[in-house]
Amino acid sequence: MIIKGGAKQILIVAFWLLVWQIAAWAVGNGILLAGPLDAAMALAAGIVTPAFWSAVGFSFARILAGFAIAFALALGLGCASWKSALFRDVLHPLVTFMKSVPVVCIIVLLLVWTGAANVSVIAVAPMVFPPVYFACLEGLQQTSDDMRQMLDVFGVRTGWRVRYYYLSAVMPYIASASKVVVGIAWKSGIAAEVIGIPTGSIGAGIYSAKIGLSTADLFAWTFAVVALSALCEKLFLKLLGRFASMSATLPRAKGAQEAAPASAASITLSNVSFAYDGEPVINGFTKTFEAGRRYCLMGPSGSGKSTLMDLMCGFAEPAAGSVIRPGKLSRDFQEDRLIPTLSAWGNVALACPTLPSHERDLLKFDLDELLGEDSSKLAIDACSGGMKRKVALVRALAAPGDVLLLDEPFAGLDDVSKADAIALINRHLRSRTLIVATHDRNDPAFLAAELVRIP
Repeated sequence: MIIKGGAKQILIVAFWLLVWQIAAWAVGNGILLAGPLDAAMALAAGIVTPAFWSAVGFSFARILAGFAIAFALALGLGCASWKSALFRDVLHPLVTFMKSVPVVCIIVLLLVWTGAANVSVIAVAPMVFPPVYFACLEGLQQTSDDMRQMLDVFGVRTGWRVRYYYLSAVMPYIASASKVVVGIAWKSGIAAEVIGIPTGSIGAGIYSAKIGLSTADLFAWTFAVVALSALCEKLFLKLLGRFASMSATLPRAKGAQEAAPASAASITLSNVSFAYDGEPVINGFTKTFEAGRRYCLMGPSGSGKSTLMDLMCGFAEPAAGSVIRPGKLSRDFQEDRLIPTLSAWGNVALACPTLPSHERDLLKFDLDELLGEDSSKLAIDACSGGMKRKVALVRALAAPGDVLLLDEPFAGLDDVSKADAIALINRHLRSRTLIVATHDRNDPAFLAAELVRIP
């Protein structure tokens, strides 16, 4: 017979309660070992008294305060450490000390410095801070320069960057740490109260049970602490889940603030040279890409096509020569650089918040046509490689910009999908300047573009 998950857990708990009760009967001494029935009766008797709930409120408020202070500080200082290596190095010894020092030592010192009434507030903080701090720092360190470049190209404002990229990157680490630190907060907070014995706290109740040799009351308070810890963990993780869902839902556009530009601009590169680690990639390249015209950059792998586009975007500066670029460009990168928590359409909409509603509707329709019916609602992680390339292309076409740079936009597409993508470019390019990096000799003819060979 197969027992399902919930029933299985109940049976496991019942088994251990039975083992405990049998052990209590075998010992035959309620002071040495009270059974679960005695503990349950003691808990039931305590729950109906105002003193029990007063103690719960006293301890809960202080442990929550310590947890909230430590959590907020950990996030703030974690972000600061990510931004500044010097700040991270200066803070590291303190965080390591907090992580390593025994909690009882902290509690004793706090009793000397602050007294018993609020010792649990401060005792919780050093236990919660290090795991959350390191989780925040690690999550931010997993973010990439490539994604930050993408956000720069599409002019994504700071609030949206935090919400849709950084929050989605950090939240799995924070959630994992939170599963540990909520329990640690209750353990350290109650331990501080047992040592400090502040009047009217759970810790004082536990200490009184110990002094009175009331093992049943001791177990009753332990049950209460375990239940409160488990409830807080569940509620806090649910709150984090709701918060994390913000990074998966793009708000509706509140109407366009400006029309998408239909203008064009030129880009001029004069005697441009560039090298990686001393190895020349581009040497003396000169070209003016005239406004409103179409160009295909062609050359072997490693010839510098993507590097030229980086120079056009301002992601790199030439070692020699100059680049005159317009204020606004849009780009389809060689890698997809899509935000995994957003849907296919969400990734497109992120890049064009001011696009008029009728043009947004047309692009959304075209995206569904490219991906398949209603596929624009799919999460990016559920899309194939070819679908992701199409999403990235639509995003580049949707974003405002006087010049459109497409870096290998047809890679991984079959002939039919490529024809659809070219038709999409022709529909939405308008009068903008188009520069496409490609390996396919047929693309200049397909795009009615001038061929520019890269040596």
